[in-house]
Amino acid sequence: MVAITIANITTCLGLLLVCHSAYSCLHYRSLELVLDRPVGSTISSTGSGRNGTSAPPMDVILEVLVGFLLCLCGQLVSIGPLVEINKSSSTTKQIVAPTYKSRVFDIYNTSRHGGGKKLKY
Repeated sequence: MVAITIANITTCLGLLLVCHSAYSCLHYRSLELVLDRPVGSTISSTGSGRNGTSAPPMDVILEVLVGFLLCLCGQLVSIGPLVEINKSSSTTKQIVAPTYKSRVFDIYNTSRHGGGKKLKY
């Protein structure tokens, strides 16, 4: 069972806003096609696209930005508190390649450096 938290509600609300803005943009484009002219032509629009259509209305752009920010905030809240990274921690581990991996590159020099052993496969 999924616990209902503020983070889940915020993320779902953001997704709902993004989906609604996508539907609003599609509805706006269909109105442009039906009317055979850009809907925003009487109001100052931000330019024309590839198909001669104007940009989506400002409310659609703001809605998708607010939806994205709500999704982002919801996901950032859901991860919990961040853990501090200490450089002088005593629990640091040395990074070592596993023994089953080939360390051929580390053992043999390449021919560019000269004097390297040639590998026979």
